[in-house]
Amino acid sequence: MASVLLLLGVLYFVAHFVALAYPAIRLPDVLFLMGLGILLGPVLGFVQPGDFGQVGRVLTTIALAVMLFESGTTLDLGAVVKTSRSTLILTFGSAALTLVLTALFARWVALKDAPWTSCFLAGSIICGTSSAVVIPLVKALGMRPGTAIPLILESALTDVICIVLAVGLIEASTSGEVGAAALFGHSLASLAVAGIIGHLGGVAWLFLWESVRRLPAALFTTLAFAFILYGITELLGFSGAITSLAFGFSIANSGRLYLGRLFKRKAFPGIQGEERNFFGEVVFLLKTFFFLYLGISMDFARWNLPMMGLLAGLVLLIYAGRALLCRFAFSTADTTRSEAALVSIMAPKGLAAAVLSSLPVEAGVPHADRIQMGVFALILVSITMTSLMVMVHRLPPFTLVPRILLASFPEATPAPAEGAPPPAEAPAPPPA
Repeated sequence: MASVLLLLGVLYFVAHFVALAYPAIRLPDVLFLMGLGILLGPVLGFVQPGDFGQVGRVLTTIALAVMLFESGTTLDLGAVVKTSRSTLILTFGSAALTLVLTALFARWVALKDAPWTSCFLAGSIICGTSSAVVIPLVKALGMRPGTAIPLILESALTDVICIVLAVGLIEASTSGEVGAAALFGHSLASLAVAGIIGHLGGVAWLFLWESVRRLPAALFTTLAFAFILYGITELLGFSGAITSLAFGFSIANSGRLYLGRLFKRKAFPGIQGEERNFFGEVVFLLKTFFFLYLGISMDFARWNLPMMGLLAGLVLLIYAGRALLCRFAFSTADTTRSEAALVSIMAPKGLAAAVLSSLPVEAGVPHADRIQMGVFALILVSITMTSLMVMVHRLPPFTLVPRILLASFPEATPAPAEGAPPPAEAPAPPPA
């Protein structure tokens, strides 16, 4: 235990150094931390996942909840509405594309003797993107809201889609019956109910916030309330991740949501600078732990180079499919080719896929052990490839494919026509 504490303390400072050096070395801290976890865990055997006990899994869930809450507080209602079309096309299009590509890959390459339900089950487990990877990368890259917001929302929404599809297909694999309409309806219901719980929780917290701030050591109370909402939502069988995102969004946009007028109050309290800095510190700490733990938890015992190469090929196909989706999801008038390329490669898998991969094993689904092994390998491959592509996507050898698939997007944001009036400033938020 002493070695674990020593390691965590030292690595926290190392993570700060890597984040500080990012503009110079262009190495995403996500990749560095996971690689360090792999080195200290599977390679050197210095730390084992068992050293963390149940605390490891609990803290990974906390990390996701806090990251999504903090991301919600940075979302602007006007920007979310403006990018809603892009978000919906990217979210559902990418999930469907990844599901089909993975199912075909499983059927023809990895699980040739498996039934189609098992192949589509494998696809449903990995058809989303990881919030814990996407959000730090989006922030490190300084992406503009037009592309950053759809990526953040996609990473949260696809978690729900993965869970609903995976559970439904597990039932189909064991009972032989599957209802596509029921799965689609349950996905929408889960998204809606989780969002409503988060919004109502945000309204309740706005009423309590001023009083709570008078308590000693009150900085953590907002996060504690987010945990309460997350737990309630999960106990009800819905998505705590969506609730966390909606809660953060609601308390950050009380003015734009007209909550003050609705409840006949002059103003609701907003997020103060000290609180925002605190949320950022907590996110950084949890992110550091999350990716170290993810690397330590990797098991290379049954992996081999041919399998990893095939999975890398699958990830490249997913990138290409997302690039084609970008042509429908984003306007060429205000999205550059580089931004569209970044959206295309933001397809890492993470904790949700790892957790869901254990469900087929518990349910006794045919070929479940091979599905789980493949999912864990794909998590490593997809995170590594996404992080590396973020570093090199502007280099000449890697711009050829975007030039072909994303040819309709300009190299740079088009300048306004000569003599055209300057763009209007965004209206100030109405009083709460």
